[in-house]
Amino acid sequence: MKIEKQSPWEIQKAVVFALFIRELKSRFGNFKLGYFWAIMDPVFGIVALCLIRMAMGSGSIEGLAFPLFFASGMLFYKMFGSIGQSTLGQIESNLGLMSYQRIKPIDPIISKAILETLIVASSIIIVLGGLAYFGFTFEIDSVLGVIEVFLLLVVFSFGVGLFLATVSPFFQDFKKIVPVLLQPLFFISGIFFSLNSMPESLLPYLTWNPILHGVELARDALFVNYTSLHADKTYLYISALVSLTLGLMLFRRYRVTLVTSGTIKLG
Repeated sequence: MKIEKQSPWEIQKAVVFALFIRELKSRFGNFKLGYFWAIMDPVFGIVALCLIRMAMGSGSIEGLAFPLFFASGMLFYKMFGSIGQSTLGQIESNLGLMSYQRIKPIDPIISKAILETLIVASSIIIVLGGLAYFGFTFEIDSVLGVIEVFLLLVVFSFGVGLFLATVSPFFQDFKKIVPVLLQPLFFISGIFFSLNSMPESLLPYLTWNPILHGVELARDALFVNYTSLHADKTYLYISALVSLTLGLMLFRRYRVTLVTSGTIKLG
């Protein structure tokens, strides 16, 4: 009986799918409520921002009901937080799997990124759909535009995540330092402010942040009555391309060292 030889693409696809299922079970186990809490996680942040806004006085933000404004910011920022930071330690935690010839060092990172992408995509649909159900109705300006911005944020976040996953094994304190260094991004990525309302003097300092452009462009595509005056899609494209390129280059340079070295040293 002749056994049909699989192509490298078919092998990697099967490996990534198997690792995805493994990651899914590891993340949620057999508890169905785990899926519920994955969706509710950003909701708690959105509710907290809404309560603060209500205490300060209700009203719209740049023509949007503040629950919609906060939800769109929190959910699209979560893409970076989920993929960009969750890959820290991903290579080290899966070193045991690298003894299997078919599993490549990048496969666990890809499977993790796919899982986080699906979780965030589901959160966006469910949370915004829920807000519409409870009376915060809105008209989507461009469905393709929303998908485009979402995918650009995925690519940018994956590039950053690949970079962090490659560097972290070389420096033991890196996993502790990175979350602290990235924390300010939460406050400057447009989750609770509009770039339109910022003083001109601050724009050069704020607009270097690709995540801010992604959040603003997402709102622009999501809501007919919201127009971002300063977000630049070209800048987001360039940032995503540069992030992915640098992440892949660094990973390719050290992929063998990451797996084969008992004491990893930067060489």
